[in-house]
Amino acid sequence: MTGRGDEKERGKDVDDFDQEVDEEFDYDDEAKDPDFKLTDSDTDDDGDSENDLRNVISKTDKSSLSSENDLRNVISKTDKSTLSPPPMSVSQSPSSAAATTTENEGCFVSNVSTGKWAKKHACVYCGKLFAKITRHLEHVHSEESKVARALALTKRSRERQLIWEELRNRGDYRFNMNVIEKQRGEIIPCKRPADNTADPNTFLPCADCKGMFQKHVLWRHVKKCKFRSPHKKNRDHQKQGILLLPVPQDVSDAYKTTILGTLAAGQIRQVVSNDLLILQFGQRKFSKVMHRRHQHQQVRQSVRELGRFLVRLRDLTSCQNLQESIDPQRFNEVVNVIKDVCGFLPDSGCFEKPT
Repeated sequence: MTGRGDEKERGKDVDDFDQEVDEEFDYDDEAKDPDFKLTDSDTDDDGDSENDLRNVISKTDKSSLSSENDLRNVISKTDKSTLSPPPMSVSQSPSSAAATTTENEGCFVSNVSTGKWAKKHACVYCGKLFAKITRHLEHVHSEESKVARALALTKRSRERQLIWEELRNRGDYRFNMNVIEKQRGEIIPCKRPADNTADPNTFLPCADCKGMFQKHVLWRHVKKCKFRSPHKKNRDHQKQGILLLPVPQDVSDAYKTTILGTLAAGQIRQVVSNDLLILQFGQRKFSKVMHRRHQHQQVRQSVRELGRFLVRLRDLTSCQNLQESIDPQRFNEVVNVIKDVCGFLPDSGCFEKPT
């Protein structure tokens, strides 16, 4: 009788420990909570997962264990290198894991094929990314004045929806400006393109709602923008969007408005706005002819030429900015790039673009 009682007591101890193990690994599931974020502290450095550890416990002959310490020894002696790796953090990228591979290559824009919930919005208060940004604002930032004002309104009312849209666009705008400034990451547009051919350098923010649109469809959005004043004329919407893009702080407002603001949105303008030496060159040249408007076009032309040169320099050499090209050891490389940009014809010794 005593032996059977001891076996029952031991089996009870093992069952109680199984329950403790289940509770230890019973963390939230993303399917139940889309806003759940798996942090680094939630993953195990050794690479073991919940399911593999459960299989080890289930395959163990519990009748041969004398106490819960024996079960702990089984877990500790398990070869964790054979277990599956930890799950990927959902906060690595605004879209899917496939986009993470291209994140190191510069700015990019995900298309519609990545899925409905792959698009995440940035919070204007904490900067984190969420698929359901409205629910995050309601639960986490309910004490903010704008959020409290929206919660006081009737659900699904037009005024309430406008406040959510304004907060969503403001958060995405701050996130996008940080991506453009660092030239690394994903741009969050208001409407994702249908394919992967969209150039991230062609996206411009709306001056009224701060949403990101492709420059060739920005005029269509401006005509029906919900935040646009009815007395405001629909002119120069691309120029107004260009002026909202980030530039270094040492650039004067006059140069930013007169020169950078009039350049067409694209790769050349992006290069011209981010290279420090080109900005200093344009600023110095513009300061000499600031009050002579007929010479402003010459400054724009000179800046664009340097921009085209730098784009081709990056393609043909390892230089990433204009400063790196000012090196005697790179003289031959710079000459070859200039010939390529100008369209040098070796047979005749002439240039297709002599300017």
